[in-house]
Amino acid sequence: MHKYVLYGLGIHTEVPLWGEEVEDCPVDVRIAWRIDENPIPDSKPGRQVSSHESEREIRFSWPGIATMFIRRGREIEIETGAREGVNHARHLIAGLGMGLILHQRGVFTLHASTIGIGRSAVGIAGAKRSGKSTTAAALTGRGHTLLSDDVLALEMPENDAPRVLPGPRTINLWPNTLQALGQDPAELPMIWPRSTKRISMVPVWGERENLPLRCIFFLELSKMVDEPSVERLKPGEAVQLLIGHSHALRMIEDREAMPQHLLQCGRVAQEVGMFRLRRPRSQDSIQDVARLIESTLDSLVSMDEMSARASAS
Repeated sequence: MHKYVLYGLGIHTEVPLWGEEVEDCPVDVRIAWRIDENPIPDSKPGRQVSSHESEREIRFSWPGIATMFIRRGREIEIETGAREGVNHARHLIAGLGMGLILHQRGVFTLHASTIGIGRSAVGIAGAKRSGKSTTAAALTGRGHTLLSDDVLALEMPENDAPRVLPGPRTINLWPNTLQALGQDPAELPMIWPRSTKRISMVPVWGERENLPLRCIFFLELSKMVDEPSVERLKPGEAVQLLIGHSHALRMIEDREAMPQHLLQCGRVAQEVGMFRLRRPRSQDSIQDVARLIESTLDSLVSMDEMSARASAS
């Protein structure tokens, strides 16, 4: 049995995940791995063909590849056709599986990456292929600390700022992105044999703490811009984007959870800086995007310090 602490939860799992194992931890989540000797073939491998959600169980199926059950916020069971698919099982568990476990436990989650910059956490959200993971990887290359990729999870104490719960320290990147960042894709494991996407274990430059979430950047690719630009979002627009980027509710219908999620979105929009960041489609702009995120955060921190000094005087 492998043991980890991810997103503030003790994980006991039959599937080896990424990151450092711990000697012992509470059993908040159990993960079981089953082998299906006769998986149903599919003419379009990798396609998600069915999902089912009830109050206690969520099921996702990819015929010929895997089936995953997420139960009661405490258990994940994954079935694959063979043990050789360990990287794909890891990928499904660490992203989709853990995101839905957190949702079942009432934790606020977004489909986003999170980076620790100094004493603040920064969220990076956006549509598919907008550059979330690429931007996160570029920031780690600039000496900042990856807190999570794919799932941004928040603890939201009543009398304190929302804080990020760190997840695995891996990023899933396309070969051209890895090459642009100076890494050799051939040296990195594939998520699964039918995908060219690779799994990159990034260096950790600082403590992976529950840092306060200071701002979220929603990335937008644009053919109309030659350099990245940033604008602050109005509260109403920020709430709409948060709802649209929910990690769980973009995949499942959960009317019972929606009222709490709306309240959480409203609180995040009020307490966290929310920005739209437009960037060119070229990969060459990624370092400029990273610098713009750093400078925007620096401005926010400076404004907070000035306000604190004014209040003290």
